[in-house]
Amino acid sequence: MTSESAAQRMRTAWLADVLTRIAEHPARKLDELLPWKWLPERRSITT
Repeated sequence: MTSESAAQRMRTAWLADVLTRIAEHPARKLDELLPWKWLPERRSITT
């Protein structure tokens, strides 16, 4: 794996996550979705 392909995968993951979350994300926290602040959403699995 090259660093270029890893970077591309990270950009793709960021975009997919932001597009999924943006409608429900509070407007006052939109800066959290910027690429340099973004953290993947952690979802807990409950049984």
